[in-house]
Amino acid sequence: MRSSPSPLLSLVLLAAACGDPLGDVPVRATLADGQVLMGTVRTETLRLETGFGTVDIPLEDIGEVQPVEGGSLGGSDNHVSVWLRNGSELRGAWTGPALTMGLRIDDGLVDVDIPMDRLERLQLQSGDLLPAGIVHRVRTVYGDDFVVDADATWVRLDSDLGRFTPTLGEVWRLDQDTAGEPPQWRMELQTGSVLIGALAGAGADPEALTMALPLGPAVLAVPIDDIRSIERQDWGGYEGFRSDSWRDDPVGPAADELEPAGDVAEPAADSGVWFDNRRQLDFKSRR
Repeated sequence: MRSSPSPLLSLVLLAAACGDPLGDVPVRATLADGQVLMGTVRTETLRLETGFGTVDIPLEDIGEVQPVEGGSLGGSDNHVSVWLRNGSELRGAWTGPALTMGLRIDDGLVDVDIPMDRLERLQLQSGDLLPAGIVHRVRTVYGDDFVVDADATWVRLDSDLGRFTPTLGEVWRLDQDTAGEPPQWRMELQTGSVLIGALAGAGADPEALTMALPLGPAVLAVPIDDIRSIERQDWGGYEGFRSDSWRDDPVGPAADELEPAGDVAEPAADSGVWFDNRRQLDFKSRR
């Protein structure tokens, strides 16, 4: 185990090579000095350089990007949280290049290079796709917190009783017991069986779990030493969940079109409202 985790991810924007010079993906950039820029970008994919390898995320899967701490990217040492539409969060260092937006002014298009060190928040007009049902939630020592496609992900546990390779869909909870040496893993299956042993990847690399994701990169191969927990949770109450933090401070140009406080309509999928992760964050923090 590593004694002091450091960020694993570096975020690189990949510009599309063709099409409208300003693209057709709407984004909203909030700067630390109070300026707000709304326009379009040519970027279609975010590339993450990770400790797990290089992964590409379709822009359409992303809700927003924020500094991990501090008011801006500069204040956060370029460490960011990439929040996907389904509530998954990947953390790391955004290393560049600079983001160029196209602003529509006087019936024309103006390119603006965003001062990345002053960027506080980048939002997209993405619908909320947090799953309202059973999920398998993975958390790492670096602050990553994401859901996986449990029926397409296998794990291996080597116990003194034998070798077991269930899908994550068969696992109720998987936690590391650091008291022993070497550390062991406790796997509780939905059948009620509890197994204890050494966790290993079911694929080519036994030191990493190769996990399928429903949104974002198709797979992540995460070193076992970097995994804090894998837990089965029921998110079935999300559809009726009302987030006080969202209701108190709706954001984006569509905010003044919402109903007064007391009957605030939260944005539906593909509503055109700027994505706001606070409802998802509030819901997940109670799980």
